[in-house]
Amino acid sequence: MPYLTLYLTEEIGTSAALAGVLLALFSIGAFAGTPLGGVGSDRLGRRPVMIAGLAGSGAAAVVFGFASDVWLVGAMIVVWGIFSSLFDPGARTSTRTTTSTARAGIASRRGPVTS
Repeated sequence: MPYLTLYLTEEIGTSAALAGVLLALFSIGAFAGTPLGGVGSDRLGRRPVMIAGLAGSGAAAVVFGFASDVWLVGAMIVVWGIFSSLFDPGARTSTRTTTSTARAGIASRRGPVTS
């Protein structure tokens, strides 16, 4: 994501302000996709939702690479955000259920668990 601003301003030709708005769309998509990933993991299982997140994120990134219209770029950034966040709830749950309580904080990169 750090080089996305350069791509948007130099290759697509957007202003810096519009590039900032487009970057914010990724967070909006991720905000919408995380609950979907959690509910989907509960109903369908973690593995299928994680695989769908990875495949969808990759597909959105490929389509994004060929997009030349600002509206398509914006749409693909939202879709990319949604799919990339589908992976996270299942991954966190998998880490928590397969790791001992003493090492769970370290495994999830949040520091030691104190409770």
